[in-house]
Amino acid sequence: MIYFKSILIILCVALVSFEVTAQKVVLPRNESDQDLTLAAFVKELIIAIEKHDAKWIYSKLDEDVISTYGDEQTVDVFKTYWDIEGDSTNFWA
Repeated sequence: MIYFKSILIILCVALVSFEVTAQKVVLPRNESDQDLTLAAFVKELIIAIEKHDAKWIYSKLDEDVISTYGDEQTVDVFKTYWDIEGDSTNFWA
């Protein structure tokens, strides 16, 4: 009986601990306005996203962009993987 109570207490404590930790969410602060260069880039990025401006996105990519694990790190692989000019892309979402 003592064994059963001990297990029950441990399970209750574990459940309460899990509930408490599961509810903690720390969101990052948006401090992009503190850097004028970053703020300008973010503004341009938002406009490019709204317009689905693939040329703007391509112009900002690093030549060694990583699109998937295992593939080469190139802009061409990015273009193939994301197909941002296609109708069925998930990139803009």
